[in-house]
Order: sequence, then C-alpha cells, then structure tokens
Amino acid sequence: MPSSVAPRPTPDQAAWDQLRSAVGGRLVKPVSPIAVSQDSSLQGNVDAEMAAHANPFANQDDPGAVEMNGYLNGWSPQVSEYAVAAESTQDVVAGVNFAREHDVRLVVKGTGHDFLGRSNAADSFLIWTHPMRDVDLEEAFIPSGAPADSEPLHVMHCGPGVRWIKAYQAATEAGRYVQGGSATSVGLGGFILGGGFGIFSKRFGCAAANLCEVEVVTADGQVLIANEHQNADLFWALRGGGGGTFGIVTRFTLRTFDIPKTVGMTISVVTAESPAAFRRLVARYLTVIAEQSADPDLSVTAHFGPGPVLAFGVMCLDRDEAGRVELSSSLVEWINGQDDLEYAELLGLDTDFQNFWDPAFYAAIDPTFVTINPDNPKQWWYGDADARVNYYVASMQSRWLPASMFAAHSIEPTADLICDASTTARVDLVTYKGLGYAAPDANGRNQKTSVHPAALESPMLALIVGDVDGLPGAVGHEPDYAQAQILADGSARAIGLLRKATPDSGAYFNESGYDEPNPQTSFWGSNYPRLLEIKKAYDPSNLFTVHLGVGSSEL
Repeated sequence: MPSSVAPRPTPDQAAWDQLRSAVGGRLVKPVSPIAVSQDSSLQGNVDAEMAAHANPFANQDDPGAVEMNGYLNGWSPQVSEYAVAAESTQDVVAGVNFAREHDVRLVVKGTGHDFLGRSNAADSFLIWTHPMRDVDLEEAFIPSGAPADSEPLHVMHCGPGVRWIKAYQAATEAGRYVQGGSATSVGLGGFILGGGFGIFSKRFGCAAANLCEVEVVTADGQVLIANEHQNADLFWALRGGGGGTFGIVTRFTLRTFDIPKTVGMTISVVTAESPAAFRRLVARYLTVIAEQSADPDLSVTAHFGPGPVLAFGVMCLDRDEAGRVELSSSLVEWINGQDDLEYAELLGLDTDFQNFWDPAFYAAIDPTFVTINPDNPKQWWYGDADARVNYYVASMQSRWLPASMFAAHSIEPTADLICDASTTARVDLVTYKGLGYAAPDANGRNQKTSVHPAALESPMLALIVGDVDGLPGAVGHEPDYAQAQILADGSARAIGLLRKATPDSGAYFNESGYDEPNPQTSFWGSNYPRLLEIKKAYDPSNLFTVHLGVGSSEL
C-alpha cells in the first residue's frame, strides 16, 4: 500500500474493547496538543501547552504529541484514533495482529523524533513503544544460533522506547561506551534502523553496525530473533533499511566498548568582511576539514552561511588540552593573519569522558549551555537549539560528499560550490555522518549493514536545514509560512547544486527531503533491490509502511 492511499475504515467499538482487554487495558486515546490550542478562549492554556511541548522528554511522554510540528508542503501533525501503550512484546504482538486482521493503517512510534512524519498518520492505529525503556548490560553475550566457540561480547540490551541519554549514562556507570546519537532525547528505534550516525561513528561505527541482535515482531505476528546467524536477511535489512518498515523491534542488543579516557571540545566562529574574504576562508577551511575527516578520533561540524560566516566545532577523543588546541592552531594562526577575517573561540573544554553525559558538569561551566529537564535531573539537552522539538520544518536536505571533492586538486571548485550554496541556505558539513576513513574495525562492521554504500565511502555528510517556530492549528502559535517558504526555496537551490555535483551519491534516510527524488536509490543505492525482496518476504501486504520507505511505492 503506497503511503498516499485513502484512509481505511476503522473497526467498531467492540473490536477496540477486545483489543483493550488483550493488552491489559493499555489501549489509550491519544489527544493532540492542537486540541486545546484550537480553542481561542483558552489562550492561556494554549501558551502553557506550547511551553510544555518544547520539553522533548515531556513531549515524548505524550502519545498524541509529535517532536516536529510538520513539514512545509509535506505533512502536518495527525493523531491516531487509538494507541497501544506497549509494555511488553506480547502487547506489540496483539497490536500487530489487530492491525493486520482489521486492515487498519498502522504507525509505530518510540519517541517521535521524526522529521518526515513517519510515526504519525491520519485515521491510524498507533503501537507506542515508548513505555518499553529497560536497559541491561551483559559482559559475555553470545548471539542466538552462534557457534559455541564464538567470542563473548560486551553488550547492552535496550527496549525500543529507550532514549540515548539513558543508554549513555548506564554505559558510563559501567565503564563502557555505546555508540548512538548526538541529541540526548533521541530514541534508539528509528535512529538505529535508519543507520544511525553519532558524534564518534568514525571510531566505533554507526549504530546499525553495532547492532548484535534484535527481537522483532513481524507482520504475521511472529516474534523472531534476528542476528548474523539466524534470520540473517531480516537482520541485514534492519541494519539501515529504515524504521517502521520490516517489523517492530522490541529489543535491541548493542555492542559496547571500553570507555574513552578523555574528550575535548572547541567551538569557534569566524566572520568575513566580504564574499571574497569568505571564499578564501572556505577554501582554507576545507583543506583542514579534509585532513580532520580522515582521523576517526575527531568529529567536526562546520556551518557555512547564510552570509559570510563560518562556525565550526571540533570534538576529539583521548587527547590532552595541548593536543586539542593543536588541531585548530594552524587554521587560527592563518585567520588571525587576515585583516578581513575575525576569529572568536566560544568554548574550549577538556575533561574525563566520564563527565560527557553529566548535565551538572556542563551547567557548572555555563548554565546556558544545557537545559535540564525539571521533571528528571538526569535528562538534559544542549541549550534550546538541540531540543529539536516544537518547530516547523521548512526544509531538511542531505547529501553525502565523496572523498574526491576534498582532494587537493578539488578544494577550489568545492569551495566555489559551498560558497554558492550557502548564499541562500546554511550548509553544514558533518564528518561523523560520513563513514569514510572509519577505524578499520568499525569499517568492517559498517560494511555488514544495508546503509547506502556512498555513506561508507564519504568522509562527510552535507546537511541543509531550515525551520521556523510554531505548530499548525495552534491559536497564536501558527508557523510563519511565508518565511518557511523563503527558507525552503533557498534550501532547494542549495541542495540542487550539491546533487548536481554528486550524481552518484545519496541522502540519509533519517534526515532528508520530504520530496527526495528517486528515494530508492538516493537512500540505499545498490542495496535497494535486496531490501525490497526482503520486504516482500516478511511483509508482502505492506502492513508496515512509511513515507519513502522500502516498498512504499511498489507494494
């Protein structure tokens, strides 16, 4: 069933009551934040609701809420008629069987950190896995069906509703590290299943690569254990083929690592006096980032524009302060020697890695650097910008950039491209979302996933994001649609330039355009035919369907 088909009739009340009994009463009626917001006589309530909606953790605890408030000319928030607040695998099985037997539109949501609206749909039935948030570490795990002499693994078992901050803190307390996302409130489910790129993916591998085993409920209601030794085809598909597509994972088993010793962080901004000065700066910086992207212990994010401004952050593992400073010293020295460039360091930080996920550590340095959840002091996010909720997406675009663009002879044309694109949109280059130059052991695991082959070879991902505040339908809080359209037009021009320059590359499934052209090849490249065959084998009726997902246009 393509995602654009008309909604199907919903079951009668007797059927819903029967399901409620089967799941121990955990059938809930979600209410959208928009419901109260549409009543102008309750403006105080509207304002309070919108303020609460800006807390990602509180937002995720509401089955009727969404983290992103829609996408211009794409999707708007919808609320399911009913939701199973699943607390067990059997709750998920009951929900899957009900959706299949009653032919209802099924959606799946863990946290709802979802740019393209894949975890909500009109006239739908939601299986809400957010309550399944158990975390357990195991020191000697052997996957089911593996040879008896297999080397035991250090792993973490997680429910599908776990957020990365909980996983990180549990791992840190045990002296371990688990590779996940950079935003603390992001959930494991869709992140891992879509590939999952986090700050140190070059050193440890993407999240999908470090998936050792899953428990998954398939469209026929079966509970399967999938790993490299059994149901291996399904396991491969789940390691990058996208969330909400092949089944509902009810347990993730992830590889853990020895915890790094130290972490360092530098955040800087450079302002140019003219486009010509900015062009020189970009060319110089690309030479630096090309070298840094080949070091798996570094993670670099650079923001180009809009306008003649470059902001960049460098994070490094297991270096002392002198080593961290040295990473940028030649660039800073060059910048300071230019009369038409102004450099400012906003943050320079070095600490034991044990502190990396501790909000008290950051709050002691700068209280504005993080926001702590008032309902749970262990939950936090970076300032306001990284809450990643309560805004309306004007555009989200991505493109993996091949290593050839950063060879010495290509720096000048690449600088021209970035400068041109950044005249109408901010262009971000993120080294940890490209897996080229990953550490050898991490690269070996990355190669076993269904992630686009371009991601495995590219040293970085280009991201172009535009958003405005607001929630469609919320009185007094509607998005500025005119401004959103301006941002979308600028982003369309910028991504058009990048696509033209990289015809054989692709985009990141979890962070892409709502109208991504040729999505099958753009998201998965040569892996798509095999993914489609696996989809047909495990879900021939397309019970699990998401926007631009595997099989969404063929089944």
